[in-house]
Amino acid sequence: MRKTCILLMVTALVLIVFASCSPEMWKNAVSISFSSDSRSINAVPESFDKDSYYWKYAARMTLTEASENGGKTPSYDEDGAVFLHETVPGLEGQIGGFSEGTWDFLLFGYKRSGEEGNYTYSLVYSGEATGVKLVKGSLNMVDVRTAPVTDHGNGYLFVDMDHIVFNPSGEKSQDVVDFTRTVTVTRLSDSQVVTSDDYLYDVQPDFYLVNIRFIHGGYIYAEGSVVATVYSNQTVTVSGNVNELVTFAALDIPTA
Repeated sequence: MRKTCILLMVTALVLIVFASCSPEMWKNAVSISFSSDSRSINAVPESFDKDSYYWKYAARMTLTEASENGGKTPSYDEDGAVFLHETVPGLEGQIGGFSEGTWDFLLFGYKRSGEEGNYTYSLVYSGEATGVKLVKGSLNMVDVRTAPVTDHGNGYLFVDMDHIVFNPSGEKSQDVVDFTRTVTVTRLSDSQVVTSDDYLYDVQPDFYLVNIRFIHGGYIYAEGSVVATVYSNQTVTVSGNVNELVTFAALDIPTA
């Protein structure tokens, strides 16, 4: 049987979409325009470290006329995938036993939780490499580009209130310390507001608009917004500075 060994390497693709803050206009006897040109609120996903995840792969040979098919997995999907290393995370090492020819590979990255003998694996990344040629007698490298999954359960959005700071623009504002902070999280696909008692939102994968306000004496001193992208089994964290709204006033004397 013609066989060779391969080594799987992974790169990650993470998508984060940010929304621009729109100016807010209040009109009264005094016309005041609130402008927030810079945004310092960020939505940061979990960092990707391939050595922190447990990996499975699925493989199939693409040449149907091949008489030898050593190395293929029971099926070419997640159900038929097998662990690279079930006892330790990461991708280091080689997988042997593949017939020479052209192959397709699926790769699945999991978080592991629980205790030994009762582990739970939650899928967070997946990817595919097709048309990979394995040559006899060579150390073949298979690069699989992976992306976060969105179809394997909920993810989390955490608004880190301990690291969301009011950034005043003037001396008077610096003396105000008793702000009321409000957080509004809205799912953009259907404009539904989601709630949480502790600022950790257990939500389905989607895009979420996070709006944060600092209020004092009935006035909005600062406001910031960001769009957070939530993926399955991962946490995106919102934090940063909320800049004071800069006020431009044009006095208008109402007519009697």
